[in-house]
Amino acid sequence: MNRTILFQYLDIFDRWSQCRMNIPKQCLTVGVWLFVFLTPTGSPRSVAAVTNIIELGVARGMALKSHPRITTAELRAIGIRQSVAMARSSYFPLVSLNGTAVGNGGANTRIAAGGLNNPQIYERAAAGASVSQLISDFGRTSHLLEAVKLESRAGDTNVLATRAQLLLEVDGAYILTLRAGALIKVARERLAARQVVFDLISSLATNRLKSELDVVLARVGVEEARLLQEQADTEFQIARTSLAALIGASDSMNFEVSPVSDAGDLPSDSLRLVTSALARRPELVQARLELEATRQRAKAEKALDFPTVSAFGAGGSILIHDEHLDGRYAAAGVNINIPLFNGGYNLARQKQASALAGSAEARVRDLEETLMRDVRVAWMSARQQRAQISLSEQLVSSAREGLALARVRYEQGLSSFVELNQSELNVTSAELNQANTRYEYLLQRDRLDYLVGDLK
Repeated sequence: MNRTILFQYLDIFDRWSQCRMNIPKQCLTVGVWLFVFLTPTGSPRSVAAVTNIIELGVARGMALKSHPRITTAELRAIGIRQSVAMARSSYFPLVSLNGTAVGNGGANTRIAAGGLNNPQIYERAAAGASVSQLISDFGRTSHLLEAVKLESRAGDTNVLATRAQLLLEVDGAYILTLRAGALIKVARERLAARQVVFDLISSLATNRLKSELDVVLARVGVEEARLLQEQADTEFQIARTSLAALIGASDSMNFEVSPVSDAGDLPSDSLRLVTSALARRPELVQARLELEATRQRAKAEKALDFPTVSAFGAGGSILIHDEHLDGRYAAAGVNINIPLFNGGYNLARQKQASALAGSAEARVRDLEETLMRDVRVAWMSARQQRAQISLSEQLVSSAREGLALARVRYEQGLSSFVELNQSELNVTSAELNQANTRYEYLLQRDRLDYLVGDLK
């Protein structure tokens, strides 16, 4: 409390003391209501000085920069991109260098077991190179390459989906912090007003101008307001702690959030929002890319039944060799591998790939239906909250008008303190509802933007 307000209190108490000696009934007007009007409103700030004021855009940037979920998604996307290079490598020749030195145990040594051939082994030392090149596998490699390209795009889209999810959480924690601050303001205003009324009614009761029942009811009102303030303070600390964790701020960092502008009007119907969501929602785009990737893999597995044509060649120099061998060698050829039977391995892979493709297709349909439902529900909820904003403003106006009338009746001795207390409760409830409605609308609009794909 600053010194100016303190001097105002002392001046009012002095006037009230002089007044009650002559006209007791008018003392309530001079004392109670001037005291109520001059009572300073509370602030959601804590006792410690606020050193940082964080705007919503800054909070978003801090979260995107420091949160480990973003790092995880980005590194995973980088890893998936390497699969494209690995799949593309099958189109390039495989070149290797070879060096061989052989010593036999005696003349005319041959391999007699372990194979159908029976080659002669000569002592030698040679160096050379071998090259192999895939000529055709009837589309298997191309389908695999297309699949990993789609998976790489899905990985990049997953980064966008992770960003959107994180921004939704940051916005939610930010708005909840603002709402808790607004609730604290209401709670402190009501507590200050009720405390002043309680103090003055207690003084009037001491001078037998009011009954002890009025004192008890006024004390109940003070305790209710104090309980409301404690609840609002706790909610504020929880919301701010959640926000601090999302943006990477330390627990000891003392900051305050900056007010946000009100969201604009909603579209007249949800059709355009649904259409936009089906085209832009990152999770759905990712699922569609993964579906196409599974289809390409299914085609690649079917190509296992076709032959594989490869070319190969080798050449080099025999530095130390038997007289039966020439000093150099070179050879080239073409190999055709025709699969006939491998115990059902290829068939099992084809069935597995087909089942995975069917599962991915069902997942896309489920995401589409769920997304259409969520968008429509979020749009209706936001529209309802939007309508309640104006209704809550009217409710606050009516409640305050009722409180003013109740004050007049109580001053004139036409009603009991119960009526005045109920009017005060109505104002408190209306102001709390107004704060909740406004920030609930912001939450619903933010969720709608997330569902539509506008939160990036």
